[in-house]
Amino acid sequence: MKSGVLLFLFSVLSLSAFGLDDADMRQTSKPKTPRRVLVGNVYNSISGEAIPYVTIQALGTGKSTLTNESGFYRLIVEKGEHEVKFSHVGFFSDTVEIIFVEDTVRLDIKLEPTLIELPGTKVYSRAYDPGQRIIIEAIKRKKDILTQINDYNFDAYTKLVVHDRETDSTDIFLITETQVTSYWAQPDRYKEVITARKQSSNLPPEGNLVAVGEILNFNKNRLDFGDYEVVTPTAKDALKHYNYYLLDTIEVDGRPVFRLEIEPKSQIDPLFVGFIHIADSTFDVVAVDVGFNEGVYFPFVSDLRYRQDFAKLNGKYWMPVKIVFSGFFKLNIPVPGIPSELSFEHLASIYNYRFETGESEGMFDEYELVVADDADDIDSAVWYANQTVPLTDEELYGYKRIDSIQNLPKPLVKKILAYGIGTAFFLALGGQEDIFHYNRVEGAYLGLNWIGMGLNPNRFIPNLDLWLRTGYSFEQEKWQHRYGFSYELSNKRKLYFGAEYQDQIVKMPTVNSSEAYNPTLLSLFYKMDPYDYYRQKGFQLFTGYRPVNHVRLRFSYYDYEHYPTAVTEHYSVFRNDDLARYNPLAERGKLRSIGSSFRYDSRKLFKNKDEDYYASAAQYTRLMAWVEYADPDLIDNDFKFTRYSLSLFRRQRLFGLGISNIYLFGGQAENNLPVQKFFILDFGEEIFINNSGFNTLNETNFYGDRVFKVYVNHEFGHNLFYKSGLPLIKKIPFTLSVHGGAFWSEFERELDPETAGYFPFAPTAYTELGFSLGNLTPFMNPFNMMLGFTWQLSDYNTSDFSIQWGFEL
Repeated sequence: MKSGVLLFLFSVLSLSAFGLDDADMRQTSKPKTPRRVLVGNVYNSISGEAIPYVTIQALGTGKSTLTNESGFYRLIVEKGEHEVKFSHVGFFSDTVEIIFVEDTVRLDIKLEPTLIELPGTKVYSRAYDPGQRIIIEAIKRKKDILTQINDYNFDAYTKLVVHDRETDSTDIFLITETQVTSYWAQPDRYKEVITARKQSSNLPPEGNLVAVGEILNFNKNRLDFGDYEVVTPTAKDALKHYNYYLLDTIEVDGRPVFRLEIEPKSQIDPLFVGFIHIADSTFDVVAVDVGFNEGVYFPFVSDLRYRQDFAKLNGKYWMPVKIVFSGFFKLNIPVPGIPSELSFEHLASIYNYRFETGESEGMFDEYELVVADDADDIDSAVWYANQTVPLTDEELYGYKRIDSIQNLPKPLVKKILAYGIGTAFFLALGGQEDIFHYNRVEGAYLGLNWIGMGLNPNRFIPNLDLWLRTGYSFEQEKWQHRYGFSYELSNKRKLYFGAEYQDQIVKMPTVNSSEAYNPTLLSLFYKMDPYDYYRQKGFQLFTGYRPVNHVRLRFSYYDYEHYPTAVTEHYSVFRNDDLARYNPLAERGKLRSIGSSFRYDSRKLFKNKDEDYYASAAQYTRLMAWVEYADPDLIDNDFKFTRYSLSLFRRQRLFGLGISNIYLFGGQAENNLPVQKFFILDFGEEIFINNSGFNTLNETNFYGDRVFKVYVNHEFGHNLFYKSGLPLIKKIPFTLSVHGGAFWSEFERELDPETAGYFPFAPTAYTELGFSLGNLTPFMNPFNMMLGFTWQLSDYNTSDFSIQWGFEL
């Protein structure tokens, strides 16, 4: 999906600001098969100007390339005689027979522009009816296309160039290149493998995940673009959303092609605007050049443009051979290391299509994008052979300039200052809890992650993950340790086993806040920490696997001593007038239990070497279930209980009015559940807008051994204001979301009368409702402020009304 480029680009800019080094290209031997090189320039025969992005095909070989922005091309083919075709929308094609006498042959070509009026064809000024008739035939044609191809795969070369427009529009800020193999099969399965990648030295290799992106297939009825679902120009209901105007008739590959303007009937609904080229008689899509109407909005991004050219392959299929996605970024608030004005262009050159090969069988799984293990071990000769769009002189200079800047020695004082500021910022925002954290039980904790320091055995023992973490709690005056390993037996099934030893302070499980949330910042500044803590010493054994795609199962055995911990630190920067919140005392004893978990997540994954990441998705479902069982009759134990829980999250578009997020959680326990295993409905990051928890809890946690929670958040974005159609209302730049929910909690076990007051619960529904306004400071992008307002609808002694704030990107 092309919106992924926007997400990638922003993360890339953040990474590049820190100036991380790139790996060197490896120089190895040339390809074994004798190759010949055809080079040259392609010019406009009338104006003499260079023509960028001309498609050059060695017919019958699957080999193709594109001219770069300077009109230069390089086509590498096998030894022998070749018929080479030069084509571009708006120009007459030219075919030349080449006999290679030398290893390298230069051939400059001039293409003649074409704008024709064919006999019997009238070119209309704003011809609505002819354009409509043509698109009706194109819609019919797409049904045939969808049934003719079962599977195909192709190779591609991609290039992302980011220009710094703050100083000079020719000044290149960042370059990435990748070589990709992609696979497609019915009904709509798609996967990409990055086989090689290269990038400017201000971006680490692992930050380069630029690929073709799932081709915007205009044969579909709808296309996902970020959170938007856009009606395609050839959708079965396209005529309800677009007007079509026949502008002129041109020639492409020796056949007449209709050039149609696409005009959205509404500026409220997310739609395309631009041009589409349809082949005469066959009504295949030949080219697309579109932007978006006012119904599509991305903060600090403008002038998005998508262009796609097709070529006829095997004398039958018109397939994409060139994709260009471009746009502008503008940041009103300076971000260190990132220019405030940027333009980007993402180019994909697609070649070597292979149809009905059956190679795609077995390729499709839960991964949408995979980086090959040797993608960074670049063979320069192979790279050169598959770099189908030569770099321009400007881009070559850009590489050298960025590399020279990155390699400049920095003054020692500046280095110390930069690292000091970076470290302070990292620690203040929570960073990695293994390195530093702060809470009311441990106080300040400072530690080391030995694997994070580069001592990773995975370099020497494949499939082995090892963690060695140790640190010191200053208030507890105690060293803490966590050591473990995990070994993967089968990558295909994600079958693994491992073990871990712990002697450390751990969090009691919470419903609203995830275990990954680090409360350091709010604890240090405001004494706001939703977690309760206890000490755990012992070990666990575990194994897990993937039975089917998108599903993970895990089984564990726990053998721990549990110890209560009290509050030891009451300090905060801004709140020293009261004591820190009470920490419930865990029940002391030996806990031996067995547990299992189930996880289903419908999102696709990215595999970047050894790391897996979930791809962004406008709609997806996540379902998780856990069970833990402890019984002295099973194994020597101080506890007896069974603890069940189930959670469901669904993200869903709603009738073109934005995105709904639904959270459900239920938990129940049998027998005598210890304090440290209570279900805790925590107050979360209450000072910030919490769209999955509760905002009126006023630093109060609710407890129980039986709980249920439902929370709904709907993000209207700009839609509600814009779709009102009212002149003043539709111009409001703010975003709007509404949120609300309810929960219940109670105890089946008897509580100790002396401590029962520390465990509030909600036998009747605790309910709240509110709304949030975002993009309140568009002049400060990318840091746009949000304000939330929430009312408690029930009658609990927390807050009747709460205001939250935050920032969104």
